[in-house]
Amino acid sequence: MKALLSYLIIALVSTASLAQSIDLMEAYTKMEAHYPALQQSNILIRQHDLETQKIKTSRYPSIALKADGRLQSEAPKLDLPEGLNFPINIDLPLYSLKAYGEIQYQVLDGGVSKAKQKQLTAKHLAALQDVDVTKFSLREKINQLFVSILQIREQERLFDISLDNLNSRIESVKAGVDEGVILESQLTILQVKQYEIQAEKDDLYYKELSLVNTLSYFIGEKLDVNTNLILPELGDPKIIPQLNRPESGKFQAQRQATSAVSDLIDARRNPKLMAFAQGGIGHPNPLNFLENETAPYGLVGLQFIWPLSGRKQDRIDRELLTVQSDMISTAENTFEYNLNAANSKYLTEIERINLQVESSQEVATMQKQLLDQMAVMLDEGTITTSDYTDQLNKELLARQKVVILQTQLQNTQLDFWNLRGGF
Repeated sequence: MKALLSYLIIALVSTASLAQSIDLMEAYTKMEAHYPALQQSNILIRQHDLETQKIKTSRYPSIALKADGRLQSEAPKLDLPEGLNFPINIDLPLYSLKAYGEIQYQVLDGGVSKAKQKQLTAKHLAALQDVDVTKFSLREKINQLFVSILQIREQERLFDISLDNLNSRIESVKAGVDEGVILESQLTILQVKQYEIQAEKDDLYYKELSLVNTLSYFIGEKLDVNTNLILPELGDPKIIPQLNRPESGKFQAQRQATSAVSDLIDARRNPKLMAFAQGGIGHPNPLNFLENETAPYGLVGLQFIWPLSGRKQDRIDRELLTVQSDMISTAENTFEYNLNAANSKYLTEIERINLQVESSQEVATMQKQLLDQMAVMLDEGTITTSDYTDQLNKELLARQKVVILQTQLQNTQLDFWNLRGGF
């Protein structure tokens, strides 16, 4: 039972540990599912579906009930020579009334619906890409929060190391004070430094808490200061990732929309065929003008339309499309040019930070060696506690500089990869 209980406790602790971890990609996903502006994708999809249905329904047969009444100044009549008898009397009234139902169906629309659907889909894809573009500025915020929190945690770890060193020295000096070989003021100097470092660490805690709360707000999930934040493996920072920005898809969608307009220009000049049917009642008989009575009627037919004019307008419209296409290409080339212009700056910055990290690590190592030597000297009573705390400050600052530079390196690489759409 004890063994089983131990396994259960270990499993619960492991599960809790897993629940308190979040990696950068997961944070992106949660942020994108939570941030209001990014929910517009669902609205755009719904809008596209409705507009697609609208195009389809425009091809459905149209049914209408109509009524027509007319009053005219003259009606058809037949004047016969005197003495000539005619068996049919033509005497139509000056008014006519007609109530009927009418069905119309466009058998051929010349490809107008197809071109409209193509244009609608291209505009929809471009709008979705606009939403994806918004993700990049938000992802940069998540990057900064991740890196800033991890930097603070590393600084807290450095403070803990300094506090451990101080605690060891305090215990050693306390023993000397108790034995009367060290002045109590020397102990006080160490204790003051201990309080100062602890105060700085406490201040970092609240800064970390504020950043964690901000991250929680962005991703829509409550995190605490113990949540494990995991950065992705980006590899060699000198590698330039392939350009994979959503703007590329947006430019392509804009070209497709331009192509669809060209198809629409062709379609509006294509022949069109309309079928229709009409049935109702009229007075006098709408179809037999010899019958001056109220009578039902019906008719069916086809209507053929082939626009022949407007060629000059088509030519101008096509020239405008060519201009629009050139503008899209120019915008895309400018966008890629500006992104690629950052490559050299990024590589130079990476090299600069790497050199700074290497030199700072060497300084931190030497400062640590000096601190260890001065700790021995303090125990031997050959230096004062002020000398030791001065060196403790130098060693702590040296290690903090390394952490800050390493954080800059991470943040620079993350932002650059995000800029190029590397993940």
